[in-house]
Amino acid sequence: MADGRRSAPEELAAEALEKYFARPGAPRDRVDPWVLGREVLGYRVEYRRLSPEGDLLGLTSAGPLWVRVWDRAGAWERLDGRTILLDGSLASPWESPGRRNFTLAHEIAHLLLCRAVPGAAEKPLCCRSSSEGWEERRADRLASALLLPEGLVLRGLRRCALPPSIRVLNPWLDPEGWRRFNTLAGELGVSRQALALRLLKLGRLQREYRPFPRAGLDITMEEDEPCREST
Repeated sequence: MADGRRSAPEELAAEALEKYFARPGAPRDRVDPWVLGREVLGYRVEYRRLSPEGDLLGLTSAGPLWVRVWDRAGAWERLDGRTILLDGSLASPWESPGRRNFTLAHEIAHLLLCRAVPGAAEKPLCCRSSSEGWEERRADRLASALLLPEGLVLRGLRRCALPPSIRVLNPWLDPEGWRRFNTLAGELGVSRQALALRLLKLGRLQREYRPFPRAGLDITMEEDEPCREST
């Protein structure tokens, strides 16, 4: 894996995705984080009840660590630098696949970033329903680059008859463009907001996406959209 000098999210994502796309049978029209995490990178991914309040969505650690889980009284789970725990609520068939996929990609990103930085702290690395802080933002950027590499996004734009540079995304100003954008988000297995943020980052969206008046952009919290199921 990359060293501290090559820890930029785009570089780390490119290194992991090279292995992903070289694997026989891996989907070519999207990045499946379950294939990436389990089959390509060799991580163990398990569902557990991570907190009494349900605000902890994902958990991992750069090194050996025991953490409390809430499946039953007095239960603990050992993290070992290759284990990712997702909250059991994400396994629900009513949960947004885009949210589930991004949460897993976020935890994968934490482990990739820790391996890229020598002497990374062995501590819990959490994804909460509303995460803040530099480490969480950096993991979000890497998760976005993992799920939505530029070449894949550009091919998707062409496939859905969307321009390579979108002027505005809005269901009222451009309903047909909005419909095609929704189709693309579903095909890529991400939320609309995650795709919009990635387009902004890549310079492919000229005006910020606003599905509702004064609505903000939040990658993890949009739950009312159909996405392709993970395998």
